Amino acid sequence: MKPAPWTQTGWIDDVTAWIDGNVGRTGPLEVVKEAPISAVIKVPTQEGDAYFKEPRDLPLFAHEPVVTQGLAEIFPTRIPAVLAIEENRRWMLSADCGMPLDNRIDEAVRRRVLQLYTHLQVEVAGRADELLEIGCLDRRLDRLERQLESHFDGPLIDSLLTEEQIDQLAQEVPRFRRFQKNKHSASSRRGFHVDKPLG
Repeated sequence: MKPAPWTQTGWIDDVTAWIDGNVGRTGPLEVVKEAPISAVIKVPTQEGDAYFKEPRDLPLFAHEPVVTQGLAEIFPTRIPAVLAIEENRRWMLSADCGMPLDNRIDEAVRRRVLQLYTHLQVEVAGRADELLEIGCLDRRLDRLERQLESHFDGPLIDSLLTEEQIDQLAQEVPRFRRFQKNKHSASSRRGFHVDKPLG
């Protein structure tokens, strides 16, 4: 597997120039995350913080900037606004989506967030063609079954999980197949992979 782009000399200079060409930056960039699958940078602007993200180009994931932009157009009140994208390099600038939620949040807030997310999942389940059109990966159960085992092999998985964790996941495949076999309603077979904008 090739090294992550953000480990290469000159990457931050190129990113900074692209960011400055799209928003009015008011302060220094702050690297929020550099992980095996993505890098995130906080960008201060007069309109509030924005976030730059570059995900890895991997077959496991959709083209996140394009998909996020499409989802933001469909659900403008639920998905952070996308300020700019560079498709060829998988770069994305998005608006701040509020305070991060963690284990310290109020239980009522947690329930409300889960309700909103559940409603979003139910709503997108009925928009299969639209989601495929904007680039979401098809993760409906009958297709996901054929994809499962390939996800447990390769340098990316090896870098993220221990050998024991990979074995544990592989052991869940038969259980998933039994689950899929027992699902008969059309609604239960709908599922699309949508990456978190800042995940």
